[in-house]
Amino acid sequence: MKKTTFLKMMLLAVVMLVGSVSWAQESIIYSTGFESIDEFTAGTVYNNTTVAFTGAEGKQWGTYYGTPSTTSAITDAQSMQMRWYTAAPNNFGYTFTNFDLPKATKVIFKAKNTAGINVIVSFSTDGGGTYQGEETINLSTSATEYTYTISPTGEFANVRIKFTMTFETAPSGTSRLYIDDVAVYGITGGAIPTATPTFSPEGGAYITPQDVSLSSATAGASIYYTTDGTDPNNTGNGTLYAGTPINVSTTTTIKAIAYADGLEPSSISTATYTFPIEVATIADLRAVSLPSTNLYKLTGEAIITLMTSSRNAKYIQDATGGILIDDAGGVITSTYNVGDGITGILGTLGEFRGMIQFTPYQDTGAASSTGNTVAPQVLTLAQLSNDYQAKLIQINNVTIEETGTFAVNTNYTLTDASGSGVMRLQYSDLPLVGTSIPTTAQDIIGVLLTYNTTQQLVPISMSPSSFTGLSTLKSAAHAWTAQGQIMVNASVGEMIEVFTMTGQKIVSRLAEDGINTINATAKGVLIVKTGNRVSKVIL
Repeated sequence: MKKTTFLKMMLLAVVMLVGSVSWAQESIIYSTGFESIDEFTAGTVYNNTTVAFTGAEGKQWGTYYGTPSTTSAITDAQSMQMRWYTAAPNNFGYTFTNFDLPKATKVIFKAKNTAGINVIVSFSTDGGGTYQGEETINLSTSATEYTYTISPTGEFANVRIKFTMTFETAPSGTSRLYIDDVAVYGITGGAIPTATPTFSPEGGAYITPQDVSLSSATAGASIYYTTDGTDPNNTGNGTLYAGTPINVSTTTTIKAIAYADGLEPSSISTATYTFPIEVATIADLRAVSLPSTNLYKLTGEAIITLMTSSRNAKYIQDATGGILIDDAGGVITSTYNVGDGITGILGTLGEFRGMIQFTPYQDTGAASSTGNTVAPQVLTLAQLSNDYQAKLIQINNVTIEETGTFAVNTNYTLTDASGSGVMRLQYSDLPLVGTSIPTTAQDIIGVLLTYNTTQQLVPISMSPSSFTGLSTLKSAAHAWTAQGQIMVNASVGEMIEVFTMTGQKIVSRLAEDGINTINATAKGVLIVKTGNRVSKVIL
């Protein structure tokens, strides 16, 4: 932006006045390049501990730890320059307009830095007593043009601008901030609007009722509001805010407008307060139309069937269906095991490539029950569909086309009497990762993950379909039971892991050479993994 001198500004004003008179348009109301023609005197002292004023009478800038300077100016001969010194680490240079600008809307300026210095831009509406609207702008060593917004409506009668040095990491030496080509835009030709109402607390998602207060920066302003979605006014549609907070406990949108004598009405401000929608079952949750921005609370209990460290995901299920909890942010901090029940989960619903996901809003607290068993639903590959998303299912007498060793993030082709399907080792902590792919037909228990239009069985456990009892297991496998204990034939240093049929790990220990005796508290069908060998036993 080419610097505009005072004479050029006057000529521009005359042309605009002669050409036409427009109502309430945005235009430049002040500009400077900190040049000598605008009566800015260049200096060489940058560590002034008192504010120094320079510039034309009535248009002066105050500067602390800085001065107009000819050193490395951005445009023409001079720029405003502030410095930071390691000898005075708490002294951050700043510069500000020591005069008011009416109905300012935005500031466009050029800036550059050395050694990682950035700038905080803010504005004052009380003559520099307090500053608001702080925005940190990250700079570079190359001069760049930036825009800082004050108010799109120009609602403030008197505005002062301030630029302050800042940084993320303290530089190792003297550092500089350069400001140049400042242009302040404002509303011209129209009446000053009343300050737009603000809300406290701001709109957002809440889980408890809120008392909302309304205010306007314009002294003596009257505020009218609605809660039915219509636009408020002072001529019959809206309630006069008398100072008593508005209590909201269900999802509500508040609209507010402010009026003041001698001023134009403000813009209408809007705030939406969202509260959870309670649903009793996972089926109700899955029936929600997506996309949705609402919060939902699952009031019934759901049982964990699979957990993984990947995105802190949890598959949960109740009598009506299953759903995937996607918790990439680690919102849930409580510790759970497979088989634990969780009640009152609060979150938002989304969809990723066809898979419905429940993203938690807050920690879910202690388990509401433990030790639950979810019976897998027995299906064929041809029956797999979105109806069974995230549910624990079992496919019997399945063969796997591939050979070798199971690897994470890999798809495998399954075949049963009904057709073919896909099994995917989606997570690195699944028990089967690193084990040998069986060459005989298997019974597989897992959860169903949808990817676009493909149904993927995420395996928790598998066992030979020809399993007929303990005697067969003892002769064909490396693990068996005796007198209520698990016996494992292993080599020294191998890792022995025991899982329930739902994937919960209940034993993890290093093997001794030969027969190892394992005590397990769980009863029923268990999966024993030793190295890359997997067997099924019954306690």
